[in-house]
Amino acid sequence: ETDLEALKTKYEMKLAELENALTSEKNHQIELLKKENEENWCTREQELRSQLEIDHKLSIDELVKFHNEAKTLALTELETELNLRMEKVHSQLVEEHMAKFKELTEQLQR
Repeated sequence: ETDLEALKTKYEMKLAELENALTSEKNHQIELLKKENEENWCTREQELRSQLEIDHKLSIDELVKFHNEAKTLALTELETELNLRMEKVHSQLVEEHMAKFKELTEQLQR
């Protein structure tokens, strides 16, 4: 019976040793997974930040392009408006000069 108790104690100690080793290995694996997960998250976060910076730059470039197009369009519209006004003023001046010329011609004929 003493041999059986000694053997039982020996196996219980070995079992406890194996359980401790298993728990240690499990904790070690958990730490490795946590570290790997953190590294993956940091990498993913950096990728997202880079994409956000790219998107932001593209947005700014698009705004600048839109602004320049709007400015060009506005200038074209202003130029068209100015040309129309100049034509109107020119027509009025021609009419006034023709009237004056006609008046002077009539005065000379009298």
